[in-house]
Amino acid sequence: MDWANKDAKFPSSEDGSQIFEAVGLLISIEEVSPETQAQYLTALLNPLCHQIESLVMDAKAQGLEESSPKAISLQQIIVALNMVSKGFNERLVMGNRPAIGVMFKKTLDVVLQVIVSFPNVKPLRSKVISFLHRMIEILGTPVLPYIPIALRQLLLDNEAKDMVEFLVLVNQIICKFKSSASTVLEEIFPTIASHLSVILSQDAFSAGPASNTEEMRELQELQRTLYTFLHAMATHDLSTILLTPSCVQYLDTIMQLLLFTSCKHKDILLRKACVQIFVNLVKDWCTNSEDKITGFREFMIEKFATNCCLYSVLDKSFDLRDANSVRHACDY
Repeated sequence: MDWANKDAKFPSSEDGSQIFEAVGLLISIEEVSPETQAQYLTALLNPLCHQIESLVMDAKAQGLEESSPKAISLQQIIVALNMVSKGFNERLVMGNRPAIGVMFKKTLDVVLQVIVSFPNVKPLRSKVISFLHRMIEILGTPVLPYIPIALRQLLLDNEAKDMVEFLVLVNQIICKFKSSASTVLEEIFPTIASHLSVILSQDAFSAGPASNTEEMRELQELQRTLYTFLHAMATHDLSTILLTPSCVQYLDTIMQLLLFTSCKHKDILLRKACVQIFVNLVKDWCTNSEDKITGFREFMIEKFATNCCLYSVLDKSFDLRDANSVRHACDY
């Protein structure tokens, strides 16, 4: 199928992607012999990869607009590749049939050419992120060498909703690879923190009509995703990244934001998440022999214990008739 053909017609808004999912499911059946499986998958993946390479080459020469036929074709191809991959899992791809893993790694290499060449084309960016989610799931650890270049490109020219997509991807990487992802996280964390510095304020917690604008909702969603990101770091043995020379400059801002959220955020579940982050940081950074960072123990005693464990519980915003609030009070 020539996705670059502007006259191609499909029966639904999904541009025929269900067909690719169905074919992928059929090819991935383990009763199919490895040779036949490889033959069919090669026949499916290679033409799509060649079309991506051709479209990228042409678009580099002529430029690429979001709504151009080339951009739409690239989106459709990446969606098709994503749908094909849904029939496969890590056990099959990297365990029983490693040749399939090689094919998908080559496909990922081709797809990443799109984000390297056109990092600012937002619809393409979203499709590449979706494909990366799938490759992380089915390729496992061998995908790690591909992660740094992808994340660096995805950090270019971001708005709030773009950063939400990005942090969701990073959260998956943390949960999947845990401490194995420490090197790449240490590299990108300063850029993440500097991008988020414009929204690391209490303004996004405001109530009333001003909080109902689309811009404010996107900002609040980004902050919620940020807490999930920090929670993932704190609970997957990655909190020491915050203490590295390139990242420690952002530590005070992060601590103040977490403290404010723990004490005053209107969403009690976010308060709970931030308290859990602090609990894990205490376990990681405060030991009987020595503290990993000077002043953190005093901060927890003088600021967190007083403001969060005492004053916030006494505040009228803390509703003891609410079940989540009662459970959160038990955390203290």
